[in-house]
Amino acid sequence: MHLLRRADESAVQVADDVLRSEPGNLEARLIRATALKNLHQSSKARQDLITALEMHSESNDARFRLATLDFSDKRYDDAEAGFAALARAGDPRGLGGVAESMAGRGQIREGIDLLQQECANASAPDEYRVALASLFFQAGRFAEARDQLQQLVQRRPDSADLQIDLAETRLRLGDGTGALAAFRRAHELNPADSRAAFGFAKLLEATGHRQEAEAAYEQVLKIDPNNPRALNNLAYLKADQGVDLDRALTMAQHAVEGLPGQPGCVDTLALVYFKRGMTGESIRIFQGLVNNDPANPSYHLHLAMAFYAARRRDQSRAELQLALLHNLPADEQLKSKELAAKLQ
Repeated sequence: MHLLRRADESAVQVADDVLRSEPGNLEARLIRATALKNLHQSSKARQDLITALEMHSESNDARFRLATLDFSDKRYDDAEAGFAALARAGDPRGLGGVAESMAGRGQIREGIDLLQQECANASAPDEYRVALASLFFQAGRFAEARDQLQQLVQRRPDSADLQIDLAETRLRLGDGTGALAAFRRAHELNPADSRAAFGFAKLLEATGHRQEAEAAYEQVLKIDPNNPRALNNLAYLKADQGVDLDRALTMAQHAVEGLPGQPGCVDTLALVYFKRGMTGESIRIFQGLVNNDPANPSYHLHLAMAFYAARRRDQSRAELQLALLHNLPADEQLKSKELAAKLQ
């Protein structure tokens, strides 16, 4: 239960208690390894999984988790060997892992070819098609990824994960309506999955349904209160409207802590400062963002707005001109026109 709630430190403590009295308890060792991985303690997680395999050499779950850990740590040769052992044992997760490991080494075409050969057989496990869709997506072959996913969804209409993958693929193909429908369906199938709720909220925001997006981000935070991207996006929407700024500040600060160095979160925090009248601090942060990413028009626009508030009109005009050299997002274009009118 601790692991499901992402209370990973507590999960480790309880698993420790079990393993002290039952060192051979496979489930406790796998749970501890998963929690340690979530806590970014890969070496400890790997040792737990190696120990699990030494004590339970027949455990496909232990082998799969070790191969998955190797893959996430970019140890692609070790990952491929582990997945290949799974495939030899008849575990359908094995072949997809082999192909993903090949892609990790830069052999994505070979990985796709391997899976396509297997998927030519009508009785191929669904796991092969899931992996093939993933590689098509990674290769930018979005129409082929969509076709695989639609076949899978027809066979497994109650899979929230497949609906999320289909939504992301439709989004890349410019099918916003189809993507929104898939995200909504995924959220209906698994209301506790923050990925589906977040994708739904983000797409509502991107299509201009900002009020609905705010409600959807609130739903994400009910599921996952520390989700940094949802915290950031909701803080941005509130700051942009100049409402609930105390809460927006708290959310923006937590987002920066959760995604350190992420410029989008830093931009949101600076915007909250700006809206709260902390103009000097916002200028300092916006200036840093502009220096690090001079091609981002939104950063130039935000700095121009802050300069204008500080009555530094010449600098505001210069930053606005730089912003207009690039294509501003649709929601920023009105702000640029309003600022240009003020400067005239």
